[in-house]
Amino acid sequence: MFVESIEAEKLKALIEDKKRQLPKLISKRSQQALQKEIIFLQEEILPVVETGTQLLYLICQKHFGKVLTEAVNSDCDGFIVYYPLKERFGKIPKIAINNCKDNIYQDGHVFISVFEVENSQGTVMIPDIIPLIL
Repeated sequence: MFVESIEAEKLKALIEDKKRQLPKLISKRSQQALQKEIIFLQEEILPVVETGTQLLYLICQKHFGKVLTEAVNSDCDGFIVYYPLKERFGKIPKIAINNCKDNIYQDGHVFISVFEVENSQGTVMIPDIIPLIL
């Protein structure tokens, strides 16, 4: 699954809005100018913004790999990585959690949950947990 950045989504919405405006223009010169702008946004700007989205996936993979290697080298039994996907979130943050390998061990089920999240201003919030089952 590929999730686009907020910037890519907004840019695509802007392009679609401009496409809807195109038939409403009366002046041929205005239509041509708007067509050029749409093509520029689609062909020149959008690929750059989408590359930024792909970079996020690469950065996350590298970070995850480093943490996994350090956890293995430290003889840990598991590890947790929190990677914020947005600079800001709403009143109730959404945090996805995946407890892999069904977490079945000799002594029963082991799972991770999040009870509260504290932001940089010290505000404590109870997150909406989204369990990811892969």
